[in-house]
Amino acid sequence: MKLRLFAALLTVPYLVGGIAFIMLSGSAEGYTTPRAVFLLLLPIGFIQVLVIAARSIWKLNQRKPVFSKSAVAAVVSPIAFFLCMVAGFGIDERALTETKLRGDDIVKRLEIFTAETGTCPNDIASLYPNGTAAPKPALKNANFSLSVRASNCFVGFPAYTFLYCTKASTDEEWFCFS
Repeated sequence: MKLRLFAALLTVPYLVGGIAFIMLSGSAEGYTTPRAVFLLLLPIGFIQVLVIAARSIWKLNQRKPVFSKSAVAAVVSPIAFFLCMVAGFGIDERALTETKLRGDDIVKRLEIFTAETGTCPNDIASLYPNGTAAPKPALKNANFSLSVRASNCFVGFPAYTFLYCTKASTDEEWFCFS
């Protein structure tokens, strides 16, 4: 009974961590990511799986029953958490790709504006006259911004897990860095 309770208690952090990881995915985190806390579960889970595997091999050599429900739960829960992480990063990548596509419209308008005026606009709203709304990033909690560096105008936005992405009107691709 105590071993089952222990296995259940081992499962809870992975279950909560996996659900929270997915729920926080697709958001702009910039340089502060709450998901980093959940990443600590990975090495713990890896060690947990290794210990249970070693214990199972030892039991095989002793000709004892290898698998118990608690051992299976203790192995499956970190693996499930890892799969939730993979799914979460997939959500991030889809939102990042969509945000870049939406940002490309701003970059095109920025190129036209700088070609006509020879300067960078003060804000993104000036690229969208007549009350037309500028596109919003697909990443939650993100906003597009303009910046000027070395006489070039850049569009940028905070992305997930310590990333920030920028693109100038002269660039072919978005540049994401941490």
